[in-house]
Amino acid sequence: MAKTTTPTVVRALDLGWGWTKYSYMDEVTEKLEFGAFPSLAPRHAGMDLSLSVLGRRETVVVTVEGTDYEVGPDSADLDVNDATRNLNESYIFSDQYSAVFRGALHYMGEDVIDLLVVGLPLSNMANAPKLKAMMVGEHRINASKTVTVKDALVLPQPLGGLYYCLAQKDRPEFEYLKEEVNLIIDPGFLTFDFLLANGNKIIENRSNAHAGGVSKVLRAVAESLSSKFGIRYDNLSAIDKGLRRRKIKINGEVENLEDHIKGTRSVLEGSVNYMKNIVGDGSDIDNIILVGGGSHLYRKTIETYYPKHTVLTLDDAQTANAQGFQLAGEDYLRTRR
Repeated sequence: MAKTTTPTVVRALDLGWGWTKYSYMDEVTEKLEFGAFPSLAPRHAGMDLSLSVLGRRETVVVTVEGTDYEVGPDSADLDVNDATRNLNESYIFSDQYSAVFRGALHYMGEDVIDLLVVGLPLSNMANAPKLKAMMVGEHRINASKTVTVKDALVLPQPLGGLYYCLAQKDRPEFEYLKEEVNLIIDPGFLTFDFLLANGNKIIENRSNAHAGGVSKVLRAVAESLSSKFGIRYDNLSAIDKGLRRRKIKINGEVENLEDHIKGTRSVLEGSVNYMKNIVGDGSDIDNIILVGGGSHLYRKTIETYYPKHTVLTLDDAQTANAQGFQLAGEDYLRTRR
């Protein structure tokens, strides 16, 4: 009788301060897909007033150190001003990180993961061994589910974006990336990461991260709105959505965000100027590629600082790192075999 082998399960997790991106197998199409939800972990209220009559929040209740949290796409409904978000370098050691991590494992839909590929900002890579130790093992999601992670690989977040771009051989402008010098820029929620690589080889002394990510932009807009309307407006989730359509509702009235966005100029320029001081004027850079959910906020400023370059963006920029992690994990296992 022929032996049947169980497929190796590789999953990607880009768990940032702002959003959590992950890979999962769609049960209907049986294809690998990528999802995302806010990296928020408000405490579970312990009740459901919808009583299955109205729509329910799309969240999962996870347990960390005896406390229940709600994690998932609708978690922002319970935390509009980001009160539970941990915005510091010790984030990976917090209960909030553990809760969001458990939520991601739930949405991956696997009981056993052979290799989990996760990311860290470039400025936090010293904690990679500790994070790997945290990832590997048995994780109790809640009373009804446990997930086992057999092995983990920790990579710098923008490396995922580079790996993903290198695989896009059907896109003409990416055809020769492996032979060119590429600047990958990943504006995250807390850190503005940038990675310079000659083909697929990282140039470490010209890669770094700056504490000036999307969160500072959102708070600058919140302060501007608060000042104009004479209120304390701190619904960062609404501002994040509003920035994409350039308008928001305050007290039920539509407010154009263009003037408020102008007030974020110093925040955007601070990050890009920091990068330019390390990367250089771009004369030896062939491609500048933006990845990450904050790409749309920084593109114009980057184009101003590098006017001779065409700044390349991706339609699926938010999940680019996670997609690269998935490819890197699959290649990593093939190489080991």
